[in-house]
Amino acid sequence: MGHNIFMQKRAKLVSVVIPTRNRQRDTIECLGSLFQVEYPHYEVIVVDNASTDGTAAAVRKAFPQVKLVENERDLWAAGGRNAGLKHARGDYIFFLDSDNILDGQCLRELVRFMESDPTLGIVGPKMYYYDEPTRICYAGADISLVTGKTTYVGLNQFDRGQYESARQTGHVPNAFLVSKKVIEAIGGFDESYVMFYEESDFAMRASKRGFKVIYCPKATVWHKVPPPVPGPFTTLGLGSSAYAYYAARNRVIYMKRHARLAAFLVFLVSFFPASIFFYAWHMLGLRRYDILKAYLKGSWDGLIYGITGRLRDRENRGKKHT
Repeated sequence: MGHNIFMQKRAKLVSVVIPTRNRQRDTIECLGSLFQVEYPHYEVIVVDNASTDGTAAAVRKAFPQVKLVENERDLWAAGGRNAGLKHARGDYIFFLDSDNILDGQCLRELVRFMESDPTLGIVGPKMYYYDEPTRICYAGADISLVTGKTTYVGLNQFDRGQYESARQTGHVPNAFLVSKKVIEAIGGFDESYVMFYEESDFAMRASKRGFKVIYCPKATVWHKVPPPVPGPFTTLGLGSSAYAYYAARNRVIYMKRHARLAAFLVFLVSFFPASIFFYAWHMLGLRRYDILKAYLKGSWDGLIYGITGRLRDRENRGKKHT
């Protein structure tokens, strides 16, 4: 008992911020894994984005020790994280999406790595597909500031030990530990993104202030996203109209804000149109005309922002996006 209290006092407090919406079962499973981690000093903040499936009530009943923030409307990914951040007291903040299962050593390894170098600002774990537990969905990620293409290191590969070295990376999605110093320097997430690219923008702003963003392979999570389905056509991870709209729009926003002017112009007149044709080909092949329409609408709004700087958001924020 005394030893545990001593270890808790020595360990830095970690605030775990979990935004969620209409993911009752996933959120309960996520919290179940979180409360099994071997780290002695953390608080948990669940931000419920106006769920209609009883998520908040289920969390309150199963985990009364959780700080539950109930939003009256859906603030989406960026807004949900910021809402949780207002209640965070920790030296570190662990942003965690509600559809993840954590390894027991995950939090300990992230904190240990963060404390190894004072220049570190964001540290992320290796991520696997939940349905294929040895198949990698993240071992680092970078966005080209010329083409706008996101490259995920190790994506869809089975883990054979090929990504066991820590490396500097462009950004970390889904689950990542952030030093409080980063929040003090750059603030929270830019809510104009709503979702998609808000994590990339956050990491880029941190990097510009001199903080390193690092992939830490000793920490692991399992993410409940579907593995790739064999076939000539794919949704490219954008399986809903909301996803398609914001992914298309925000790609241009991110590039305009962070690429050099010459590179942005090259992107706008060449790589941006090419990406639209590429995505349209897949959606037409799948006959997902609803998603294609949303993607084209988002691309147009992105183009308007790229040319005029005027930000538009025509996606209905009341839609379900789980």
